[in-house]
Amino acid sequence: MGIKTLLGANIKLYRRAKHLSQDQLSNRVGLSVKHLSKIERGIAFISSELLEKISASLEVSPAHFFCKANEKIYDDAILYVFDRITETHIIRAMDGIKMDIRRSSFDNSDAAPQETIQYEIPREMDQQVMAAEAPDA
Repeated sequence: MGIKTLLGANIKLYRRAKHLSQDQLSNRVGLSVKHLSKIERGIAFISSELLEKISASLEVSPAHFFCKANEKIYDDAILYVFDRITETHIIRAMDGIKMDIRRSSFDNSDAAPQETIQYEIPREMDQQVMAAEAPDA
C-alpha cells in the first residue's frame, strides 16, 4: 500500500469514526468534496497545512494517518510503565503528606495532640487498573 493510499484510507477511517460525511469534513477544512474524495482514494496527496487542519478537525495526531491498522503509535508496554511510575510517585507524595500531617499534629507542644487523619488508597482499584492496562499476552 502506497503512502497516498494509506493516508487516504486512514483519513476516511477517522472521518467515519467521527460520524462525519465527506461534505462535513470538507467544509470544516475548506476543501471541496471532490478533492477530499480523491485524497481518501489515494489519488491526490495533501500539503502539511491541510494535514494539520484535517488532524485538528478529526482530533487525531497526524502520525495516525501514516500507520497501518496493525501498527500502534504508542507502545503499550511504555505506557504501562509510565502509568506505574506515575502511580508510585503519587503514592509516595500521599505518604509524605500523611507524615507531614502527623508531624504537624505534634509540633505544638502546648496544645493537646490532634487526631491523625488516615488516608487510604483503595488497593482493589489499583488491581483493576493493573489488569486493564496490562499488555495483552
